[in-house]
Amino acid sequence: MNIRLRKIAIGPCVKVATILYGLIGVIMIPFFLAVTLLDSEMKGFGIAFAFFMPIIYAGMGAIGGLIGSAVYNGVAGMVGGLEFELEELPSRS
Repeated sequence: MNIRLRKIAIGPCVKVATILYGLIGVIMIPFFLAVTLLDSEMKGFGIAFAFFMPIIYAGMGAIGGLIGSAVYNGVAGMVGGLEFELEELPSRS
């Protein structure tokens, strides 16, 4: 069965991208702090920045999701969108 993705709903795409990028920001905190704590001159700034990192990443994800889905919708309107071939799997009973 072939299906085509013609449009991405912008609102849900922005929500998902915001949450995913926010989680990436949380995951990156320990790595960022490890590098920051090695530099004695930047400790205060680094610790403060680590606190805001998930918020900054989430904001970047929201903007990226908004722009990405809007651009996809425009391009898909011109060329038809992505096509997928799906296969039905046998039931697992």
